[in-house]
Amino acid sequence: MGRKCVGFVEAVGLAAALQAADTIAKSANVRLLGYEYSGYDGHILIKFEGNAGAIKAAAEAAAPPEAGDLETP
Repeated sequence: MGRKCVGFVEAVGLAAALQAADTIAKSANVRLLGYEYSGYDGHILIKFEGNAGAIKAAAEAAAPPEAGDLETP
């Protein structure tokens, strides 16, 4: 079993956050940890964990097509 990693996806608005969380949970072997509402312009941060490959796959699946390249370390 690989090491656990944590991933984050930021969405604007509750509907977009719910859609992103649903896509994340269904697209890869990850576990949703929760969300944080920033209170500023409706930004919501979705947190999830899994192995590195699953995190990357889930983040890419949740990103809208117009997002372009994702930033990965």
